[in-house]
Amino acid sequence: MPLGVLAVVFGYWVGWWLAVIFTAGFLIYEVDEDWHIRNGAYSDIKGFLWGVGVGGVVMVILKLVGVL
Repeated sequence: MPLGVLAVVFGYWVGWWLAVIFTAGFLIYEVDEDWHIRNGAYSDIKGFLWGVGVGGVVMVILKLVGVL
């Protein structure tokens, strides 16, 4: 989940391109790891997506209240 939130932060403060590269790298790593050692990468990817969702909601709320 923290990596998903980090992707949102990258997308907001640095640029969308960094968030895309970070997300692609994470997904490639997880799929490759699961392919080789079959450790259930789906749970890591699920946590990442939850982090993106929670981070996105927090950013929207912060924008609505005028913090960002």
